[in-house]
Amino acid sequence: MLFMIRAVLTLLAQGAACVYIKIEKFDKQNGIQIVSNVTIIETKFARTGVECAAFCTNDDNCCSASFLTDLEQCELNEACCPKTKQTKVAITIRKNHDKGSKSGVYTIQPTACNNISVFCDMETDDGGWTVIQRRFNGTTDFYRYWEDYKNGFGDISGEHWLGNDNIYLILKHKAYKVRFDFEAFTGETAYAIYDTLNVLDETTNYILHISGYTGTAGDSMKDIDGTRNNGLMFSTRDRDNDISNNSSCGIYKRSGWWHAWCTWANINGIYFNNGDNSVHWKSWLGTKGLRKTKMMIKQKK
Repeated sequence: MLFMIRAVLTLLAQGAACVYIKIEKFDKQNGIQIVSNVTIIETKFARTGVECAAFCTNDDNCCSASFLTDLEQCELNEACCPKTKQTKVAITIRKNHDKGSKSGVYTIQPTACNNISVFCDMETDDGGWTVIQRRFNGTTDFYRYWEDYKNGFGDISGEHWLGNDNIYLILKHKAYKVRFDFEAFTGETAYAIYDTLNVLDETTNYILHISGYTGTAGDSMKDIDGTRNNGLMFSTRDRDNDISNNSSCGIYKRSGWWHAWCTWANINGIYFNNGDNSVHWKSWLGTKGLRKTKMMIKQKK
């Protein structure tokens, strides 16, 4: 259930009342309580769930809250996707960031013990996208090692790779799609969407499952022989898991990726460069280096 809270804050200045109205949209779940104590901001007295939602609205650090009807308590929580349990005496509300919110850094909680800072794109294609790769100025080196790609690197609000462990944790419980956005140095833009995306854990070397292309950039999730990147393991400069017999694609393409006999999708390649190891999406502009790339995931409806 979706509802909206208008929190009216009255400030007195030189005898006149200045009214600031702050609006938030919430998703509401009856019979559900947040169970993690780690991310609770504070507990407040509240008579109703609406009053609890108003408290959350007025706290910029609050992303969700549980109203305990029997105790008349409101537990404000900083986790946007907290672990919950079923109970008859609670109502849980969560701020709805799907549409109309601002793009920026948010904290999500894909599992009870994992808070992850992510950049959420709220403008592209109805918003609600979690960015897992972003490049736009070449300030971050993407020619990295296995541990770097495992844990993530860069600035979440700037150029970065979110981290294979984090990607796995986000994708493991729900069905997701992925979107790639590109901009050339000439200003041209294109995109590619794959309707299905999943990444397994490190014990499998982060095997990729991807399918269902649509878009304007062409399908580059394959190699020069047409072998799909689907079903392949992740490779880096120090961990060769590709299917090439002659070379390490992580070294040849200068990128961490799900290489087959290398790849046409080399978005983690060398910036300010053209050629086989450049930042490119070959089905669109060949191996001409791209100015901007962005890889984002979104839960399927």
